[in-house]
Amino acid sequence: MCCRKETLETALTNRVEYILREHYKTSPFNIRVRKKSSGLDSDVYLCQADIGDDEPIRLYTKKSRKERPSMKHEYETLNHLWDQYYYKERQMTVPKPIDYWEDGEMLSVERAKGSRLSTILGYEGLPLLRWFYYTDLREQMNRVANWLAHFHSFTRKTQRISFNEALQEDLENVILQWPPALSLMQIEKCATKLRDSALSLDTAPHIITGRHGDFDPDNIIISADQTCVIDFAYFSFGTPLLDVANFMVTLELHSTPFHTMSFHNLRFYRKLANDFLVTYNSTADLPFSKDEVNLYRVLKFIRALGYAKKALEMDPGKSLQTSPRALLQRLQSMYATQQIKSFLEDDDSGKKSFDK
Repeated sequence: MCCRKETLETALTNRVEYILREHYKTSPFNIRVRKKSSGLDSDVYLCQADIGDDEPIRLYTKKSRKERPSMKHEYETLNHLWDQYYYKERQMTVPKPIDYWEDGEMLSVERAKGSRLSTILGYEGLPLLRWFYYTDLREQMNRVANWLAHFHSFTRKTQRISFNEALQEDLENVILQWPPALSLMQIEKCATKLRDSALSLDTAPHIITGRHGDFDPDNIIISADQTCVIDFAYFSFGTPLLDVANFMVTLELHSTPFHTMSFHNLRFYRKLANDFLVTYNSTADLPFSKDEVNLYRVLKFIRALGYAKKALEMDPGKSLQTSPRALLQRLQSMYATQQIKSFLEDDDSGKKSFDK
């Protein structure tokens, strides 16, 4: 195991040297590589290189854990977004793509300055203290909503898709991307009820836009002067409602950790989610009703269950079974399961509100 780690760090160091020579036209020294995080699909490393008296160059390198096309897809997406949109709309920033190494299945981007929104929100803080900082957090919701509205506007296409058709397509994609954590009968019941509920809403066709695909507080970097969104591995085209609902439900899911799990905490995050939706609707070309968002909540909960199941399947030992992260996933899975159950049992599911 030690040899594998040394080999990877050596490969990363050599690649960073190549990147700095080719892209920055400089010769680095004292390159340091440190693992920052691990996900189901990739590991992320912070690579820092000193270049004399100037500020060190910091790169994030993402190494794929699965097939190469996903990493290449993310690199091409970032390149397109950077070239086409970054200089036109500074409110919509993305990390600058630097290098894609196909042989090593690695993607390198410039480090975005700032703090993750998940850290700013303080998921592990005391819920009573959060209300004291509510005005500041609401401002963060406004910045995130404006970023997403601009992103959808700049990537929009001329085509439209019916709400019901979009809902069914995205449900199929969720089931394909993640291991099904529900029975076939439950999935079929969800599909049928989603279709019937969508038809009863009689909504206007949705604009097709680019979608981040995993838009949540962990992938949003906030600084004093800009909002930057990272991790475009799941970028696709379809209804922008997928990103809107994903962000709102992620806030809801993060109300469940350990000592902070309470109705008070859930109400706090739902209020932030509503603030986000109000700002998005005031900026976007096509506003979304809470009825539409509530139906897309179901897709997010199904995805959350699949994510937790995949994490358990990938764990080679028992570490994940007893880790705090595993306990958090179990709590979130219990909450997601209850929400899906309520959706299937509720005769008026499309009217269920985030405010409740």
